[in-house]
Amino acid sequence: MADNIQVRDASGTLLTMRTQDVGGIHTPYQRVMGYDAQDDMLKVKSVQKKFRDSFPGAALDTTKWDSSIGSGGSITVTGGTLVMASGVNASAETSVTTKETFTVPFRVSFSVAMSQRIANQTLLIEAISVDPVTGNPDGLHSAAILFDGTTATQGKYRVQNSGITPLDSAASTFPTTASGGFYEIEPFADECWFHGGTLDSTAGRANSYRRHQQIPDPNAVYKLRLRWLNGGTAPASTTTATFQYITCQDYAELTAEITAGRGQTVAGQAIGVSVVSAPTTNVVPTPSTSQGASTTNHLISAATTNATSVKTAAGVINDITLSNNAASPRYFKLYNKASAPTVGTDTPVRTVMIPANTTLELAFAPFGFRFSTGIAYAITAGIAVADTTAIGANEVAVGMSYA
Repeated sequence: MADNIQVRDASGTLLTMRTQDVGGIHTPYQRVMGYDAQDDMLKVKSVQKKFRDSFPGAALDTTKWDSSIGSGGSITVTGGTLVMASGVNASAETSVTTKETFTVPFRVSFSVAMSQRIANQTLLIEAISVDPVTGNPDGLHSAAILFDGTTATQGKYRVQNSGITPLDSAASTFPTTASGGFYEIEPFADECWFHGGTLDSTAGRANSYRRHQQIPDPNAVYKLRLRWLNGGTAPASTTTATFQYITCQDYAELTAEITAGRGQTVAGQAIGVSVVSAPTTNVVPTPSTSQGASTTNHLISAATTNATSVKTAAGVINDITLSNNAASPRYFKLYNKASAPTVGTDTPVRTVMIPANTTLELAFAPFGFRFSTGIAYAITAGIAVADTTAIGANEVAVGMSYA
């Protein structure tokens, strides 16, 4: 091809280089990584690694895990679960550690149930930093959820940076370790989150906690470790921890700034909206069937000239029936205030011309018009409004329904 040239490498071997020939000048062709020529687009891959083990088979998958069994401890796989027993020996430690490594940010999720919670036993689920060459734990950085103590609905969250003493929280509320809970660890470059929720539920996370101080180094390499650690005093009996699954999504974070996004409440780490409360009942206005009768749901003034009538309670007007039996048009004006309106000064909510000898309906469909302070109306041009069912020759009868 005219746009290709041959060059020799350091050993003298001929190689073909793709170039662009412009006026006899060859420029190396620049290839953009991630460009798909067929679709003519850049493809962005946000998840670098997707790790999951649901523990099939009858033994721990040694292609995924390294293991260490302490004195009196045990590790078994059965029925799609990993069962780790603590044993009763003082200071004994039993663990499984992933062979796969991860980089911040990533999200760890797991489900575990413990047969009991007693003193002198600690179960840790942790992301630990490792030497990038050997893959061995270096003891420098970690983020972990740990279950110790005797209360099934409590746990602690831990962070560590640069080998200093790990920073543990106080005992905090988590979903019960007796059954049915899931837990998450989310390290980011600027913060570290710890969550808990109900397994297989559509509900949001039940508990969320955050650390800014002493969070693990975002440039380190990490493995996941599940670990039993007995105290210096031997526990009274062995405890089993049954894991249903563990998963880790190691992704490339694409940052998009959303104004005020950092001010959200905890629920699901949602952005922009915090629902404080919701109505417990729905109010559906009922359409009026009134034709001017004087009832508790209708507003009709006593007979006066340029009459006004006021209902001081706030409410929702669905519709108003207007009847003008006069020989000339009249104007109906509706106001939002708790006292009689001043015609010509106050601003009406709605003004309607009622033709002579006409009955019409002023509708506020579909949901009505809400008056915050009260409702008032006025009939102009000297037409009286009578508080009677019968409509006289020169009267305008007004009926209102409200909720």
